[in-house]
Amino acid sequence: MVGGDAGTLAELEPLLAVLGHTIVHCGDHGAGVSVKLANQIIAGASMVAVAESYALARSLGVDPRLLFDVVSASSGDCWALRTRPPVPGVVGTSPAENGFRPGFRGALMRKDLDLDLALATAAAHAVPLPVTSRARELYARMTEEGLGDQDFSAVFTLLTTAD
Repeated sequence: MVGGDAGTLAELEPLLAVLGHTIVHCGDHGAGVSVKLANQIIAGASMVAVAESYALARSLGVDPRLLFDVVSASSGDCWALRTRPPVPGVVGTSPAENGFRPGFRGALMRKDLDLDLALATAAAHAVPLPVTSRARELYARMTEEGLGDQDFSAVFTLLTTAD
């Protein structure tokens, strides 16, 4: 996600390709950061929703694999569910399979949602983000409880005792 002059982007594309596989020109200077913040809001908040759904399902005795099979084929399907169900035995590549070894650390999600990034930007434009604010609080709690170096899907551990 890159913002700036299209000509400059074309010149720098070989360098940027070293940093990532997909390079998307998002518009003028700053547009790349804006798109990244919007993406992180969705990723962070949807992970919290997935974690909450698994915590509730666990307390109700629902099989985690059954929950995944139904929700991934229903309106609740999302990237967080498909790649990071927060319990082992559902998706073999989920961080939950490896003690929440990070693909994307909880502390980084906190930073992206924090008051100096997404929430500050939204406040400057008078856009309320109540779900993002609550998600940010949970990722902050992860960091405070020493879980910030784990994958952000470990937010689940704040909601219930993990396996």
